[in-house]
Amino acid sequence: MPKSFISDMDGVVYKGNQLVPGADEFVEKLKRGGHKFLFLTNNSRHTPLDLRRKMKDLGIELEEKHFYTSALATAAFLNMQKPKGSAYVIGDAGLTKALYDVGYSITERNPDYVVVGDSPGSKAAKAEQLGVPILDEDAFKILLDTGTAPGEAEAESDTNPNPGATQE
Repeated sequence: MPKSFISDMDGVVYKGNQLVPGADEFVEKLKRGGHKFLFLTNNSRHTPLDLRRKMKDLGIELEEKHFYTSALATAAFLNMQKPKGSAYVIGDAGLTKALYDVGYSITERNPDYVVVGDSPGSKAAKAEQLGVPILDEDAFKILLDTGTAPGEAEAESDTNPNPGATQE
């Protein structure tokens, strides 16, 4: 048996609120064998504490250190890009807590980043309220290819009469 394991959760350990058959025995085998293991999820809604409690309700006792969410990965990535920055968050507690935990402030006013997680409701409407441009597929491809979204250069020239010069 390998020394370490990384596994998805939803559909592998549980489906909805039902344990996948054999998952509890597998986790116990990992624990008894002293293996390092981590459960990953691309769901940003929940904190590791939430996931620990869910697993406990399903009959598996784990520590919070055994869970890594997309919210934790997002917070770590943003903090590497701009330590102690700010974000406007369209998401749930898992995302906001992860950002707070790395020293980010949550704001609607001039955030460094707009972070969109897994939450109900219209993300597009919230983005429009902030004046965040919404890109269609073609515009997104242009952004990826050039580093500039269509209309960005025109918007800069409207606000900066001397494009290329920095504004103070």
